Amino acid sequence: MRIDDELALIQESGTLSDAPPPLVESNAALYAAAWRLREAWAVKHAKPLTGALKRALEHLGQRSSLRTVCEKDTETTTWLRRLYPVLGCTLLSLGNALPAEADSVERVIIDEAGQCHPAYAVAGLMRAERALLIGDVHQLEPVVRLKAADELRVRRAAKITLDDIELEPYRVYSERPSSAQALGDRAVVERPALRDHFRCQPAIIAVSDALCGYNLKVHTPPRTLTRTLPWLTEPLLFADVPGQQQRRRGSWENPDEARVIMRLLEAVARAGVSWDQVAVLTPYVAQLEAIRTQLRQVGVPLDADRGVNAPSLALFDQGRLATGTVHRFQGGERTLILFSTVVTTQRSLGFLDGRVNLLNVAVSRARDHLIVVGDGATLR
Repeated sequence: MRIDDELALIQESGTLSDAPPPLVESNAALYAAAWRLREAWAVKHAKPLTGALKRALEHLGQRSSLRTVCEKDTETTTWLRRLYPVLGCTLLSLGNALPAEADSVERVIIDEAGQCHPAYAVAGLMRAERALLIGDVHQLEPVVRLKAADELRVRRAAKITLDDIELEPYRVYSERPSSAQALGDRAVVERPALRDHFRCQPAIIAVSDALCGYNLKVHTPPRTLTRTLPWLTEPLLFADVPGQQQRRRGSWENPDEARVIMRLLEAVARAGVSWDQVAVLTPYVAQLEAIRTQLRQVGVPLDADRGVNAPSLALFDQGRLATGTVHRFQGGERTLILFSTVVTTQRSLGFLDGRVNLLNVAVSRARDHLIVVGDGATLR
């Protein structure tokens, strides 16, 4: 059907329903017109669309995958694609949604590609005419447990004869993590970069800029909790705690830092700051569990306990306090972040010094205030 015919339908049927609020005011008229055009098209083709939806639901009710529908019923697939031109799913689920055929989709968009293992991206890329990878190679890479020695055994078992020079760009193991985004960067001559930043206060994001060379243009409006917490004199503060890291179940904890974290959180709570503005992060699982145990003992509602029968003593029950390792909190953000570094010995510094991505993520989770807790002498 031609666009003129579609517009005529709109005039005949009038406004079928209120359009959703526009995302950008300047595009309101265009968005509303597109919404009405789409709705008019659906009304015009209601019979085949309804039939396709019923058939698809029957397939799915028999525990068939969407891919099976696509392979067995081309008419249903055609109408479903017209009705739902965009499909959202994980890369691991893509095999259940679409046939494993080249060019079966026009474009695949992989979000957070900097966290995506290259092997997972193959499922999407092999089906796509074109692909768009969106991510940040300076954030945390996917966790890879395969060792270099394991990779060597697999290569021998599979009788792979390519030498290391040919394989090097595509090798991914724990000692050499990589991502779909990193490989994507190698495939383009010029990579567009987003340089406008709106989340963090300038003093906070300046740390990430120095670590990663983003060359950002910061647009974040001035904000502060200083009126509520006068001791938050700057967006970026360091609490010097000469504690001692201790081994615990294959990880590290620092009881002195945990106690300081608790005192800071007590001050935050007494000032009436809601917990949903605050997060506590650390690189180490043992430190995270030590802090969570103390928080539960005084009844602080934790995001990690949502839906769990946790103590309900609730010192303050306005929202929930976020706690996590830096890996788990990637993608999150809070007004105030407390970051417990834990390390007090030189031999442990390699974990922080060699992981610019980890520090970048930890720092950039804070919108307005970041308090780094650690042993100043060691960290210097």
